[in-house]
Amino acid sequence: MKTIITRFFTECKIELLAKRAKYIRVFKDEMTGQITKEFVEEAVTFYIYANNSMQKFHHTKNFVTDLLKDKEHEIEKFIDNNKINFKKNLT
Repeated sequence: MKTIITRFFTECKIELLAKRAKYIRVFKDEMTGQITKEFVEEAVTFYIYANNSMQKFHHTKNFVTDLLKDKEHEIEKFIDNNKINFKKNLT
């Protein structure tokens, strides 16, 4: 398994971290006993580092606005103006 952690937005109070991992899936044919290995597509998990704690990023509007309570109005306006659909655009 290969894991890479990437940092984004490091100049802010909040950091977005991406954990990228590739996996090897092993299949065994029950009839022949032949073992097949293949790489699984890269899996990406996002984490937020804020207030000296790290938590998994959740793709919801409430999660994003709760991170920056002091900018909540501006964030909601940006989301509405850009028609961001958290279920569709961020999964």
